[in-house]
Amino acid sequence: MPSPASAFEFAPPERIVFGPGRVTQAGTLTASLGNSAMLVTGRDLRRAEPVRESFRSAGLNWVEWAVAGEPTVSEVR
Repeated sequence: MPSPASAFEFAPPERIVFGPGRVTQAGTLTASLGNSAMLVTGRDLRRAEPVRESFRSAGLNWVEWAVAGEPTVSEVR
């Protein structure tokens, strides 16, 4: 028998930008919110290179966190 779910709160983003070529806007969109970011990647770090390039072009500072699969709540905290 599954254990009962823990209490949680979910706050969906106000805006989702999606579609071909939109990754090139990641830096500009992020810069509109501030000058630093956290880039969470999967195990293949090369796949995030277009995002890094967009961040560089926008003059952002960022830190990276690579995770394989869904991070746990304790990892995110």
